[in-house]
Amino acid sequence: MAYGNQVWTNPVTTEYTTEQYALGTIRVEPADEVTASDASLSGDRIWVFIKAGEAITANAIVEQNATSTSFVGKRCAATAQLHPMKLIGVASHALTLNYYGWVVKQGEVVIKSVSVSAGDLLETNGAARGTAQTGGTIGTDGDATFGRAITDTGTPSTGLSDAYVSFP
Repeated sequence: MAYGNQVWTNPVTTEYTTEQYALGTIRVEPADEVTASDASLSGDRIWVFIKAGEAITANAIVEQNATSTSFVGKRCAATAQLHPMKLIGVASHALTLNYYGWVVKQGEVVIKSVSVSAGDLLETNGAARGTAQTGGTIGTDGDATFGRAITDTGTPSTGLSDAYVSFP
């Protein structure tokens, strides 16, 4: 697929030992490819190219590794209501320390979650790194909200939910 004068030849799950694209490069995955990779998900997904500042587990929420590095990531801290401007995306696959790869910035994903019900707004969890929990009400603590659960925690499997996410 061509986007921004790029032709993507490798799958979004590819890890690289060197910076193959500029950090922050955006890639769009069309809806048919999203559904082909996971039948429970739909719609286009927007990915961003990052460097892993630590090992990142699959399905984890990724935050900026430091304030001066917008596209070097780590699993988000175990901090409730971490502001979305500090977050980069969700790792659909594991990333090795100091390797490069893609994380989902916007679209449907499988995400680590705790006690989430379908339809809940999502925010970062205060007890487990890289994990989402039920968020508050928009206008109250809604500035911490980055997504919405599509399924309860436990669907598709233990500790995971399908969700729609959107990071700045």
